Amino acid sequence: MRLIHAIMIFSAAVASSVPLSATAQTASKELVIVSWGGSYTRSQMLAFVNPYRNEAGEWVEMTTYSGGLDEIRNQVRSAN
Repeated sequence: MRLIHAIMIFSAAVASSVPLSATAQTASKELVIVSWGGSYTRSQMLAFVNPYRNEAGEWVEMTTYSGGLDEIRNQVRSAN
């Protein structure tokens, strides 16, 4: 659930143009961004992740999601 929470906070900050550092203070210390991989992930890193890292001074973990529902079910069941 932390992963979903982090993605929602990150998306809300980008969409509302609230300074990311202000939004990050309310989030947990660990931020994980899930993407499809390849050039799509690279574009997200250049547009969102790297600027966030520079402004907030915090590391962001990038992970690849294959699109399967089992990964989401496992996260929900483990409350993670």
